[in-house]
Amino acid sequence: MRFSFLLFLVATLAGCAMSETPTPDYTVERTAADGAIEIRRYGDLLVAEVDARGGRSQAAGDGFRALADYIFGGNQVSEKIAMTAPVLQTPSLPPSPASAATDVPDVAATERWRVQFVMPPGYDMASLPKPRSRRVELRRLQPRRVAVLRFSGFNWESTLAEKRDRLMAWLKREGLDTAGPPTFAFYNPPWTPPFLKRNEVMVELAERQNDAAPDSGREPGTD
Repeated sequence: MRFSFLLFLVATLAGCAMSETPTPDYTVERTAADGAIEIRRYGDLLVAEVDARGGRSQAAGDGFRALADYIFGGNQVSEKIAMTAPVLQTPSLPPSPASAATDVPDVAATERWRVQFVMPPGYDMASLPKPRSRRVELRRLQPRRVAVLRFSGFNWESTLAEKRDRLMAWLKREGLDTAGPPTFAFYNPPWTPPFLKRNEVMVELAERQNDAAPDSGREPGTD
């Protein structure tokens, strides 16, 4: 009885935390027959990002700490910025001709990651506080169309690889081309029960040539 009450309390707190955390707006263009995969359209997004080394979990923790320092006042004007969800994590591919948009890096073997926080509404590139750390870069993501597979549970590398492969297989069957490596999105605090977690794997889809957007700009910190 006591365990059931504690589980209920944790689940309630997790639900409240999630409901109060802003998430980016998007429209759903299409949903797969099983309901697990969506084609979404996102507008402009501003992100703060860092390059992190190490395995996925290690890089996620390192990147999260650096970005949390930025939004909790580690910027030139010591301004606090509201936390949003999700935290995004993408394998960083080496800048070479061999790194095509269709590459799907091995989750367990990847040792370099890009970790991003989405900035809350109300900011633009001019009004976002400049980071103190040169590790933190500010970036504007152009509107994009993405395929997303949503799932709950633990963020084990084997689980992430399985969900990624399922999404990529669906895209292949549907004849949809990708425009970059898969990104993992994590929406919940680490103490959230696994069955209540919202996790996603998403991949940008290639647009028609006349819909392509220009490269986004970046702005690093100052020291």
